[in-house]
Amino acid sequence: MDPATGVTGAKTAIGAGEIAYKGWSWFSKWRYGTIAITYPQNRAVVHPEWVEMEGTHNNPKGHFWLFTVRGNEYWPQCRINLHPDGRWKEHINTGRNPERRTCIVLLVWVSDFMQSLLEDIKDRNTRAQHWGPVKMNPPNRHFSVAHSVALNVEPKPSA
Repeated sequence: MDPATGVTGAKTAIGAGEIAYKGWSWFSKWRYGTIAITYPQNRAVVHPEWVEMEGTHNNPKGHFWLFTVRGNEYWPQCRINLHPDGRWKEHINTGRNPERRTCIVLLVWVSDFMQSLLEDIKDRNTRAQHWGPVKMNPPNRHFSVAHSVALNVEPKPSA
């Protein structure tokens, strides 16, 4: 194969990839609507424990939750309550650990089945006063990440 044929083939593959990505983006917006985290921004510095999260939405379909995640351990934080003005605001807990670390926050669409499961998990954890992680590898038809941010958790400055 000569170099010109290789370059042409690579351009064709890249073009096909771009078209597929645009098609998937359209399909995703059609199926789930749009929803995003607007505050805090990716790589923002936050302090341990409670962090306020804010975002926007447009024609969302289904149930949406915030999770913190490490590996395959998920901490269900809260269901997102969508306001009619196209905004939402919730609080998550990044943990009490005072060391510097990264906290991954996922904004997730969940199916009706996963919604009822998460509500039950939150209810049981609240009654037991135990908020441990949930280890899971959920299938795409029940759980799909809509947006994510990585937050830099740093200790509170000393007074």
